[in-house]
Amino acid sequence: MNYLILFSTFIICIQDSLMYSNITTISSMSPTLHIVVIIYTTITSLYYYLNINHIFKKLNIYNDKFKISFIITTLLMIFGSLFYYKEGINCLSNYLHLIPSMLSTIALYIYLLYVIYYLYKYDLNKYNKLINKFKYLSTMLIIFIVVFTRINSYIELFYIFIINYEIDQLKNIN
Repeated sequence: MNYLILFSTFIICIQDSLMYSNITTISSMSPTLHIVVIIYTTITSLYYYLNINHIFKKLNIYNDKFKISFIITTLLMIFGSLFYYKEGINCLSNYLHLIPSMLSTIALYIYLLYVIYYLYKYDLNKYNKLINKFKYLSTMLIIFIVVFTRINSYIELFYIFIINYEIDQLKNIN
């Protein structure tokens, strides 16, 4: 499924310039693409919710606060995709898209980082293996953001790759 999500992200991203557009701007190109992005976001969000839930339960770090916060994060991902972003216009729709989308994107990253840091107590070898790769990938992501000076499709693809890679690594922990 990780490859399917990455492939789906790529298919959406190639609808316009990888360098100068992103999923948000592509979603605004037509009602059909907007519906495709809503479906993609819903499926991807639910997939991440189920997998991270599984990882938290497997490592026995699951609690009600996490459950509620991650449900909110998942709903924010989906909610943000429902609204068009109108470039160059300051309107409510833009804020209803950007704020939930950004918050949920950052929260997802933090959840994965939390699990990796939890492994520090659980299994130091696995922690070292995962944290070094996570730091490297995170540094690359930051460098891309600085170099491109905007969130474009390349950055979105790389972000999705990082999330999928880390989920895959965490699922394979015994």
